[in-house]
Amino acid sequence: MSENRKFSVLMSVYVKENPAFLEEAVESILHQTLKPSEVVIVEDGPLTPELYQVLEKLEAQSSIPIKRCPLEQNRGLGLALQYGVLLLLKTVSNNSSN
Repeated sequence: MSENRKFSVLMSVYVKENPAFLEEAVESILHQTLKPSEVVIVEDGPLTPELYQVLEKLEAQSSIPIKRCPLEQNRGLGLALQYGVLLLLKTVSNNSSN
């Protein structure tokens, strides 16, 4: 597999997530042998202060860009991920037309 392939990791987080599990999941992604070019996290509605703290900490410490995409209210996992996919497709489309 070519090391120059670019890919994004998409995940969703919502208010009832355990902050420790979120941190563990993102850190696991960031420490894989084949690293993503970015991690996109859809915030499915308002989160707890602890979840925001974890996200801010991960953003500050990561050499890989972490993009946060907040939704105003909880939409559920399926719609949150669909939103993230649409954002990624829009980004790819914009980058390929340049």
